[in-house]
Amino acid sequence: MKAHDPWDLAQFADRSPSRHFRVRFTPNERCASSAGSTVANPVPLLIDRVKATVYTVTGAMNVPGHSKHVYQVIVPGANAAGFGPVTGGSIAVPGTSTAVPGGWTSTTAALKWDAGEVVGTYKVNVPMRFSIIRQVNVVKVEFDATEGNQIVLIGFRNTQWSNKLGVESSDNWGIQPAMYASIRTSYVAGPTVNGGRRGQRFIDMGFVQTMTFVHMHGDYNDTNPKFRVGPLTRPDASSEYAKLEGKSYIDVAPDALSGSPWSHKDYRDVYGDHNYKALRDDQNFPEAFFDTKDSPSVPAVEMLTVAGDQVDFFSIVLSFDNYFAVHTKETVNGANDSYTVRASFHWDWNASGPINNNGFWSSSFPVEQIVTTTANPKKYAESTAGNIVLPSLTKGIIAGNAVKAENMKWEKANQ
Repeated sequence: MKAHDPWDLAQFADRSPSRHFRVRFTPNERCASSAGSTVANPVPLLIDRVKATVYTVTGAMNVPGHSKHVYQVIVPGANAAGFGPVTGGSIAVPGTSTAVPGGWTSTTAALKWDAGEVVGTYKVNVPMRFSIIRQVNVVKVEFDATEGNQIVLIGFRNTQWSNKLGVESSDNWGIQPAMYASIRTSYVAGPTVNGGRRGQRFIDMGFVQTMTFVHMHGDYNDTNPKFRVGPLTRPDASSEYAKLEGKSYIDVAPDALSGSPWSHKDYRDVYGDHNYKALRDDQNFPEAFFDTKDSPSVPAVEMLTVAGDQVDFFSIVLSFDNYFAVHTKETVNGANDSYTVRASFHWDWNASGPINNNGFWSSSFPVEQIVTTTANPKKYAESTAGNIVLPSLTKGIIAGNAVKAENMKWEKANQ
């Protein structure tokens, strides 16, 4: 799985403090004043002294249950503030303190929130002998344990491209996709305070999928030495070409690129389009059915015949991790970069096979071994660990762009 726990707290160390003030008055000897003075510029008279502590505390205040987020406090001086206790959650990564230019000290900690439908709190203990308590609305997302959770894989619809240079996993992807999966939420709710719900309108949820090009090349076996041809890719004209095989990317439907990293970003009452929900308000949210589908299609070679030798074998293996993720739209401390995995499964498509003398492909495997999953039973596995999809992927290149013809060139190499 590509979900992980990348809580690099050092990235927050150089943030400048905003203006929050803790004020403490120190009684002092009061000076006499001239009652009723009408002098235009009277001599300033010392009345009292004020000690002000400037500090800042930042972190997401509306989060999905079972998610982790970074919280930060910056205080003046060399003594660091601390976090805890936490209610409705726990400290996942203890506070890390770093000096900030200008005489400040930054402390960051990752807090993991529990299931939710509560107002969680965290306490910040400032060295100047006072503390701050912040509230966080934790939104519960529960799944239906009895129905709606399934994975359907179809391997008998594979077909060679009409130009013979690649393979698609389904020739009827609208009705019989290579992969179809669904899951149902049974309950979604933020905490109720003074008769109204909180936090839901900041939350969205749906499918995120990553993919790895394990193999994607053609083998030419009738020369000495034998050789293969495979693709190099670059995301833009200013980048260097790199081998595509072994690379992982975020996988987004061609008609949903603007919604990346969500696989799709719509919810319509048609097959395969119950992909994504953004909660628009804090009203009661009914149970919802989500489903997703995929039918990969890739080239194996640039040309059937190279240097007088026709390709003998397509090596095509793609690996996928499919996630049902929950997410906050809050941007503070990069909170919106965390797509928290609440359910997932792994699947593979193996379209490898020989090419006959007429250039036609056939699979090396029986249909039940072409599209496979490690999930047993074939269902999403729920997670409450707070792991997130790799940010380097969710913010990275889309797989479809990596295999665009204008972004690729083909490399010949000995086997």
